[in-house]
Amino acid sequence: ELEELGPRGWLKSFLERENYHVTEDAQVKGRSGAAHVIGLLAEKDDAIVNHRLAACVIYGERTPEDIIDEVVHFDAAAYDAGISSKVIVSVPCLSEAARQFAEYQHTTVLEADDMNGFYEKYLAPGQEPIAIRDE
Repeated sequence: ELEELGPRGWLKSFLERENYHVTEDAQVKGRSGAAHVIGLLAEKDDAIVNHRLAACVIYGERTPEDIIDEVVHFDAAAYDAGISSKVIVSVPCLSEAARQFAEYQHTTVLEADDMNGFYEKYLAPGQEPIAIRDE
């Protein structure tokens, strides 16, 4: 499934199985009035609470500076839009600085060096279910 969908398609499928309505490249307006694009915006309304989750997929080779910029931009957009539940999927792994920043900002990070490693770490039979932080 992962090879067919890629990391972004896999994450969208995973969230939909968890009963989220997922919008790709969602346009959201922040509290500042600025418009932002969130790679995947997942929403679930259980009649008591409307839960929103922002997700960013970083896939392919990039410089460490580009990666940290993407992580910071994603976090700022989610914060401005009032979204506290955040997930970053990264293949290959984030740089150490990007990972530390994401974790400091309470962002769930799912990463591996390559697609095979991602499968073995998160999807292979016998793995623990993926837990997404819910702030």
